[in-house]
Amino acid sequence: AAFANLTTTGTTTLATNGGAVAINTTVPVAGNSLTVNGSAYVSSSVYGGGGVFTAPGYVVGLSGQNDFTSYIYSPTGTEIGFRANNGERMRIDANGNVGIGTTTPLARLTVQGSGSGFVNIGELSNASGYGAVNFSRGTLTASNYSLASDGGDLLINRQAGNSIHFRENNGTDQMFIAAGG
Repeated sequence: AAFANLTTTGTTTLATNGGAVAINTTVPVAGNSLTVNGSAYVSSSVYGGGGVFTAPGYVVGLSGQNDFTSYIYSPTGTEIGFRANNGERMRIDANGNVGIGTTTPLARLTVQGSGSGFVNIGELSNASGYGAVNFSRGTLTASNYSLASDGGDLLINRQAGNSIHFRENNGTDQMFIAAGG
């Protein structure tokens, strides 16, 4: 085998066999082009399946069609994205917030459905120190309703001007609290 600019130190072992390369072992694992015995550091990307990917950071994934449809990557260099079926399905942002169905989670966990509804789990959207589940329909920046606790009491909050309806099977109101009262 021919190598250019190869430098080893200490007890590093480099072996080749049928086009496969082994580092710190004498025999590559069958069916693999590269076998590393020990830790490996990759400064930019790990690719699989022969696909092309241009986002910053790393890519770890599998592809049977020479394209990237499902993988873990770093979309911004400070976040982790999870893609499945050729679309991002989950993201962990730089603050540790997790978004499912959204790339901009606003709480420790933000779940957005296929429409305009979403749920945030974390703190009350307008008051820290309250554990809460916030429900909204519309933009991710506003919470229409929330269930919260200050450590003692259960709080049911709504935005000013909205009512709270109690329904059975999403049908007729059984009871409601009107806006303002």
